[in-house]
Amino acid sequence: MTSLQPLSFLSYARFNDDHDEQAITWLCDRLSGEVQMQTGRPFVVLRDKKDIVWGNRWRDFIDSGTNAATFLLVIMTPSYFNSPACRDEYERFRNRELALGRRDLILPVYYVECDEIEDPAINASTIWASDLKARQFEDWRHLRLQTPNSTELRQAVARLGSQIRRVLKTLPIQPSTASGAPSVAGAPTSIPRQASAVSDDDAIEAHYRDLSGTQKDIIQFVYAIMQEEEITIDALYQALSKRDANPIKSTAELYHRVKDLANDGLIALRSHGRKATVVLRITAVQRAFWNRRIIES
Repeated sequence: MTSLQPLSFLSYARFNDDHDEQAITWLCDRLSGEVQMQTGRPFVVLRDKKDIVWGNRWRDFIDSGTNAATFLLVIMTPSYFNSPACRDEYERFRNRELALGRRDLILPVYYVECDEIEDPAINASTIWASDLKARQFEDWRHLRLQTPNSTELRQAVARLGSQIRRVLKTLPIQPSTASGAPSVAGAPTSIPRQASAVSDDDAIEAHYRDLSGTQKDIIQFVYAIMQEEEITIDALYQALSKRDANPIKSTAELYHRVKDLANDGLIALRSHGRKATVVLRITAVQRAFWNRRIIES
């Protein structure tokens, strides 16, 4: 696939934009220009999911994973959290972010107050919302009803542009071409090499060696014993409970342990409805485990 310029996909509920008289559309246009103002490079924010360009770029990114300089801009509202399409976008993008070894490519904007963010019980039981809340998000609830010429609103867009600029500086963006459009170097599909000569497999093995015994048991089950491609937290807890020595006392404790492993990039999580969480393998991690005989293929 041809390298792409830095861009962002917008994940939002269309009703919110319609109700607020295209205020979210204005945000996209303003942010696109603001990032170009701060970097000197074009920055596209794709927002119309019915547009063939949006669909093609999304498939290119998810299927090929070669464009590292791609962001997901999330507009958090109750309608957003009620949208299966938005949840699917988050999950696909989060898995790609994990494969790239990063945690700064999803940019949440808190637009309308949501129970998924404010209610501790709902947030703790919803991996999707829990992850978004744990990120460095922009709180725009008090800015939603301000007019586009509001200084405070424009300052907020500039801050978001600065955040994107800082992340772009850490990504493998090549110098601009003769036409002035930047291209993006192919991104790795596994945990990236560190500054030293440590290989991907070395880094993954070292990470595994640092885990607690209980965390290693979870990894061994997911990668060496589990027959399915994915498993719910409840089913994983039941399977682990049948083993002779299982120190995990509840599904809640297991949830927090697998969440830590997901944050470390050793497994992937996907929310399934409001309460169910599914554990998935990561191909690059599984390959490293095979190569180092941490598990048997």
